[in-house]
Amino acid sequence: FYNYLFFQVTERREQFLNQCNVAVLVYISALGYALYTTYTDESKKVLSFIGVCAACASLLMIGSPLIQLRQVIVKKNSDSIPATLAAAATASSLTWWMYGIIEHDSNIYVPNFIGAVLGILQLALKLIFRGRRPQVFSLLPTSSNSSAE
Repeated sequence: FYNYLFFQVTERREQFLNQCNVAVLVYISALGYALYTTYTDESKKVLSFIGVCAACASLLMIGSPLIQLRQVIVKKNSDSIPATLAAAATASSLTWWMYGIIEHDSNIYVPNFIGAVLGILQLALKLIFRGRRPQVFSLLPTSSNSSAE
């Protein structure tokens, strides 16, 4: 759902689709590896590998809007960062981070802490570099445009 929403708001759809294709290939490879080694003595190694892949994919997904970080800072405009996606990613990461802490599972809380930091960074940039709205044309004279009667 997150990826669908990001696809709807991004200007770089072709680049995003290429990244999705790479992600699908990685997932298929990881799944194939997991299925191949599930019936061996290396099942714990497989679970660890899948966990690392999932954590990396999650961080890439959450941090993907930060690709435009340079553009946001140079233009001093954060319109390219989707606020709803940043808020959803932050909330999700914070929730999983707390769950990881409760379960004492570093495989959950470490990547989700990083994801929460990335999400908070996006929200901070959104607040700092708010998009400038075009001024509304006014028919009323302003002090600089008014002439003495």
